[in-house]
Amino acid sequence: MGIAVNYKKIGVVLFETNTVADREQNDITRPSADAEAITEFPVDEFPSRFAFQSVNVFISHESVQAEVELIRDDVETLGTAKSENPEGEHMRVIAEATLKAVGELLDENIRLCLSEMVEIELGEVDALVVRVDLIRHRERKSLAGCSLYAGNANQTVVFATLDAVNRVLGVLKSRSSVEYKIR
Repeated sequence: MGIAVNYKKIGVVLFETNTVADREQNDITRPSADAEAITEFPVDEFPSRFAFQSVNVFISHESVQAEVELIRDDVETLGTAKSENPEGEHMRVIAEATLKAVGELLDENIRLCLSEMVEIELGEVDALVVRVDLIRHRERKSLAGCSLYAGNANQTVVFATLDAVNRVLGVLKSRSSVEYKIR
């Protein structure tokens, strides 16, 4: 059609359709006046999402510690969390480690806080629902994520947590550089 298209932008075009009677009266090959009145809705491009790399859980008689490794745009990040209560806390510790890994690549003014985790039954399948609070300046927004239990329960926790935060990552400011602390 002789139209130059920028491959980096995707648009939605709406055409006004003619009725069958209108088509019979007008020559179909002739462009109508409405063809020039095109409405375009651009789609914003967002950075890629975080992807799961690994999760490690260390349980002792004194504590529970989790390490979650994620990758985004070829940048790996590691988050760790620990609880002094080893009884039933390991899922919460994994979710907090996931949020810390995500937080390593976000602007310092943004905090992600685990609010609640609930195991539910969806039909015949068990699922995990996670609520994360995104805090920026004096604004708080609650995010929800869900993952079905399919195999490893530790991975399910990471997937549900990432499901909550990956949706808003495109509009959040990232750090310009990542600094690693040696402990």
